[in-house]
Amino acid sequence: MKTNHLKMKIWLPLLALALLLGVLSGCKKNESDPPKNETDRPKNEKNSVLLLKVDYTTYAFEGGVEIELPGTPDTSGILPIRADYVSPGDFGSIALYYRPSDQLIFDGEIFWMGEGKLYYPEAFKPASEFEKTGTAFPFPAGNIKNVNALFEGTDDQSDYLTKYPLVWDAVKNLKILEDYPVNQNKIGIFLYTPCVGIGDPEHWDWFILLFK
Repeated sequence: MKTNHLKMKIWLPLLALALLLGVLSGCKKNESDPPKNETDRPKNEKNSVLLLKVDYTTYAFEGGVEIELPGTPDTSGILPIRADYVSPGDFGSIALYYRPSDQLIFDGEIFWMGEGKLYYPEAFKPASEFEKTGTAFPFPAGNIKNVNALFEGTDDQSDYLTKYPLVWDAVKNLKILEDYPVNQNKIGIFLYTPCVGIGDPEHWDWFILLFK
């Protein structure tokens, strides 16, 4: 009887210790497990603009770049862009800035004779390096804003309204769009024409700008 009692005294603390280790191990595993769904993931608060480049004449997606922006994400629901435009009498230019912090996001020359140079962004990730998804993002007709209207002095989009859906078609399957709120009023379409006058439209490009 005493032997059985002694055995119980020895085994009970060991059993309790084993149970405690099991609980701690389970907690540690739960902490390291990946979230089961997107609502479990911490929100990505990175503030950035995505520029996607589409050829003017062929509507082929050519590449893109993400530019990280300072400060907290803009929540105004308005396209947060300011434009500095110099009309190309001979040599002109267009610079776009992220309005809340006045950070440069686009800078290019516009020549009447010849072809201007794009200074910023300096490089774009090739189209082939962008992952695609099987789900297409519908054309956000009510949320597209004509960036050229900021410096052309008119919001007349009649020349381009039929072309905007074709520009969007070039990027609608890009997985990176999942990171940007395409259902908000923060999508700009911008036509960059580095050569005007007798310039060649084959050197022109559309740019889609999305913010988060």
